Amino acid sequence: MRHEPPRLAKGILRWIVNAEFVEEVEGDLDELFQDRVERHSILRAKFLYVWDVLRAIRPYQAKRYKSEVGHEIFNWIFLRLAYRNLIKRKAFSGINLLGLSIGLVSYLLIMEYVAFERSYDSFHENADRIYRVAFNWGEIDYQGENSSIYASSVPAMGPALLQEISEIESITRFVPVRTVKSYCVISHYSGSQISYTGNDERGFYADSMFLKILSFPIIKGDPSPLNKPNSIVLTKTFARKMFKNVSFDKIIGETIEVDADRKKGHIVTAILEDNPANSHIKFDYLISYATINSDRLEGNLGWSQFYTYVLATEAGLSNDEMAPKFKKLLNKLYGIDSQISIFLQPIEDIYLTSRLREELGENGSALQLKFLTIIANIILIMAWINYVSMFLARSMERINEICVKKVLGSTRTHLAVQFFVESLVITCASLIVGILLLLLVQQPFEGWLGRELWHVFRQENEFVFVILLTVVIGSVIAGLYPALKVASYRPAQVLGAKLQNPVESMFKRGLVHFQFIVAFVIVSSTLIIDRQIGFMKNADLGMELSGRIAIRSPGDRDLAYVARLTSYKERLLRQPFIQNVSFTSSIPGRTITTSGGVQRVIGPELDGNNIFSMEVDENFLDTYRIRLIAGRNFSEKSASIPTVILNEAALNTLRFESPEEALNHRIHWQRKEYEVIGVFANYNHLFLKQAFEPIMLSFNPAPAGFITLKVKDGYHEQALAISKVEMQNLFPSNPFEYNWIETTYDYQYNTVQQFETLTRYFAVLAILIACLGLFALSYYSVQRRIKEMAVRKVFGASIADVLILLSKSYIRIVLVSGSIGTCLTFFIMKEWLQNFAFAISLGFMDFFVSVTGITCIVLISVIHNCFRTSLVNPSHILKQS
Repeated sequence: MRHEPPRLAKGILRWIVNAEFVEEVEGDLDELFQDRVERHSILRAKFLYVWDVLRAIRPYQAKRYKSEVGHEIFNWIFLRLAYRNLIKRKAFSGINLLGLSIGLVSYLLIMEYVAFERSYDSFHENADRIYRVAFNWGEIDYQGENSSIYASSVPAMGPALLQEISEIESITRFVPVRTVKSYCVISHYSGSQISYTGNDERGFYADSMFLKILSFPIIKGDPSPLNKPNSIVLTKTFARKMFKNVSFDKIIGETIEVDADRKKGHIVTAILEDNPANSHIKFDYLISYATINSDRLEGNLGWSQFYTYVLATEAGLSNDEMAPKFKKLLNKLYGIDSQISIFLQPIEDIYLTSRLREELGENGSALQLKFLTIIANIILIMAWINYVSMFLARSMERINEICVKKVLGSTRTHLAVQFFVESLVITCASLIVGILLLLLVQQPFEGWLGRELWHVFRQENEFVFVILLTVVIGSVIAGLYPALKVASYRPAQVLGAKLQNPVESMFKRGLVHFQFIVAFVIVSSTLIIDRQIGFMKNADLGMELSGRIAIRSPGDRDLAYVARLTSYKERLLRQPFIQNVSFTSSIPGRTITTSGGVQRVIGPELDGNNIFSMEVDENFLDTYRIRLIAGRNFSEKSASIPTVILNEAALNTLRFESPEEALNHRIHWQRKEYEVIGVFANYNHLFLKQAFEPIMLSFNPAPAGFITLKVKDGYHEQALAISKVEMQNLFPSNPFEYNWIETTYDYQYNTVQQFETLTRYFAVLAILIACLGLFALSYYSVQRRIKEMAVRKVFGASIADVLILLSKSYIRIVLVSGSIGTCLTFFIMKEWLQNFAFAISLGFMDFFVSVTGITCIVLISVIHNCFRTSLVNPSHILKQS
């Protein structure tokens, strides 16, 4: 059976070489192809045929180019022509250069950001074999959703996995310090004087395998620094913060006190490199897990806030394959009737894809990253399209030069090389300018993001190769296409026939519509994102944050702690500008870390009964102006059993029909019984991306955590000054640290605001690049219709008539593109808004503003060319014709 060689390779061969050469080599190549088909696969034979074609063309082309264009190239004729033509048209060349450079630097900046986000946790030595064990209690909440899937697990899960699952090679467990306690005061004494003290909660209790499975390099110290109880490991920056310029060798072995009330001495056993910026696990210090471990904790199956990471024996473990083994293990631990399940998360996927309870920090978004990647590539394509459009538009002025050269003997190859060199000069200059701009804005961009991107960008070799290949191939195509197009013009087109309009035909295929559709999508999306952020910031949160200051509670918890803290409150309340003081275990904007299952003492058996608990004093509701809708507030009078106040979401969890029904009922929570004495209105403890959580307030006159001051406007500095003085008087060994509640709360919007700023930046660039292309189109179009406009003016058309006639086509482009862009934006933003529990509704004005705004910008960009044409003197134009 005879097989046909690849048609594309044959076509290239016949297009490049002459007929005689085709006859010489084509037959030999076909026979060689048939022979290879018999000995190899058809795919390999086709690949080798293409290679043979290229080898056959090379000597022919070398000879041909040497005779036709080699002399000119070696004498830099084309480069000189390119330089002369570009300098002659400085403004047009500058616009071309600017458009390409802006598109290129935007693309590189965003792809640098994308490379960084993609690189999270890839620095671990065995990243492909490291997994996090996620824990699912299987509980369905009152909204019908499973809201009990945790990124963390129970303490007993790690040892059980290691013992029962053969695919698990080793495990590590750690728990955040702030989960175990509401404060963590770390102090260091130099003699009898405190050299450092601070509330530092960015730390973990970690077991001995933590630094063996996870790649956080040790600079100095014990290679197994977390084996013994009361051992502490510091990062380089935190060690410098505590010990200033003391050498690391001298820091090893120093004693650090954790929690001043207990005077526990922790020995510094090692110094680590700082956490990489692209790590989802971030900490300042590690305390050995053995410090808090006990037999009771080791077998705990209910405290699901301990993180378990495993090192598998091989990469690519599938949850589907492991599910039967996990089910068998869980049946052994919890019984066969349990709904509990676990699953593995590859460590490299956690940052972009995981959205579970108790995440270690704010994770990124794969959807947003995909959106930015698409838009970055589209903007680069728009820049190339505009370059091609402007190059072809300007080439119309040089049509006489092209035709004269052809009449005098220039070949298509001559002209193609000449114009390609001109394109190459612009492209290379744009690359240079783009790289210079990138270096110029690199540091401010990194400072705004708060991340160092460049070193990660360099490490992602495959991703960088794809980016550079995209830029190079796109630039070559953008330069080659107009060169071949211009070189194909024929003298007859100018001498007699009507010249074909390549720019107009190209835009008729939808390129200009494509650009403005992209512009509409980005602009509309930016406006909607901005409105969503504004909605969240200005929404009624169910509480007041303005004028509230949160001070960290002292950690010196001795027998007189409650009395001293009560005295502190009384001293502050004597100040006329401090309106209220409240002690709480958490504050708005910070995750409540204490949770557990709750049941009614009398009532239905409940599923999906997880509830969050916060300890507060009697002033909490008044300090934050949270509305009590039923029952009463706490009081300092002792009650027969502990009392709690629930929010409305907790009522739904406990299946109470009304706030009044819940009053005086008793509930079980963490093996204790409580009486419900009140119900308060739902408030947004976390920002509006989160739904209302079921919250239970329990009474504690002096809980560890935070002291909130409600201060009169204009007296914040005085309030802070007196608070610091009184703190130092009553708790002299403790640091004084505070935050503005509004600032802490608004920090939650940081990731969304960064995304909004990036899209806004893209929106401006998309409009700019699209308008540059439209400017080129309008310039050429009005030049072609200048005689038509002159005739119309002779027959009585006014300037306004001419302006309307010339500009209406551009308005039509905007309206059509706006309609398509509106539909696309509606579906894209509707999907994005589903990530928020409280979201705006899309309306007419979200799209009308963008359509109106872009229409005005478009008219401004083309009005100059149209207005100049409308003012021409018909007699001058018609004389020339």
